[in-house]
Amino acid sequence: MTEKLKATSKLLEDFNAFVDNRSTIFLAILPEFFPKLLEWHYLIWEKEYQLLSKKDQLDEWSTYSEISRALDSIFKKVEERTLKDGHSFSFFNSFKTHIEKYKEKFVAGEGDKKFYYVESMIPIFYLTLVESIKTSPEKHDIWDHYFPPAWKITKENIQKQENYVSRVLLNNFLEWARSRFWGSAEKEKYDDVLDEIASNLFPSVEPILWAKLLTLLMRPWGDDSRMKSLVEKGQNFGFASRIFGGFVVSEEKMMNEWHDQMGSQENATIELALFLFSQHLTKENLSNFVADLNKLEYDKESREEARRKDYITIFEKMISLLELEPKKS
Repeated sequence: MTEKLKATSKLLEDFNAFVDNRSTIFLAILPEFFPKLLEWHYLIWEKEYQLLSKKDQLDEWSTYSEISRALDSIFKKVEERTLKDGHSFSFFNSFKTHIEKYKEKFVAGEGDKKFYYVESMIPIFYLTLVESIKTSPEKHDIWDHYFPPAWKITKENIQKQENYVSRVLLNNFLEWARSRFWGSAEKEKYDDVLDEIASNLFPSVEPILWAKLLTLLMRPWGDDSRMKSLVEKGQNFGFASRIFGGFVVSEEKMMNEWHDQMGSQENATIELALFLFSQHLTKENLSNFVADLNKLEYDKESREEARRKDYITIFEKMISLLELEPKKS
């Protein structure tokens, strides 16, 4: 068995080295390859993690681990190619079916530890997506039609127990977004990739307000300069609202509908933020933010003053919503 496994590993490594020479029709559309690759991926992952805690089978585990890495790499390259070359419908169709089939599967580890398959697979999918989606010729179709709506991050999706994928994607987004704020030497320049992901992975939010709240929660700063930095630097993404469609009867009606839709999105954004970041956006913290903002002084016509007032309005609205929540007994 060990020799067969090592031969399998070698064959997959050879295929992985030359996968870019294959057509995307073969890689993603023909049923003979991609669905089977996904099945192999799960079976090898399961065996690898079953062997993980078995000290007397480390050699076999090591071979399964090598096969697993090769399959990870092939999957990543298939995703990259389909996003680049315009066959992403077939990719998402097969991948969604695969994840829905195995989304609850796990391998029991030592003690109470559980290794969930989606927690291994989704990070590969997510990081490849954020690296490739911005330049994909199909990006609008991907977000609007191919990406599973149940996987997108909304309050309703996160609350549904069966939407575990959405929660895993949320964790991946937060970890990735935090690295954008902390790790880039050019983190104050416009971040078009973060803009793309933050507005589309969270379909219910108002992008400008969402960017302000994410900046508040993720940007590094000292304890005494948080509000000052927020006001004086602003955010580096989220500068455009969503485009609203509709039949225009009159300019007045159009503006009323626009205000209604904007108000609805802003409310949904605040509700989602309070739900996801309840430990940070407490009434006490928000009141302290307002107090710190009230200590800042800027020219009345400056951008800083406009930002200061805007954040006060946002935080006061959050405080009002928290005060309306029923108290826990």
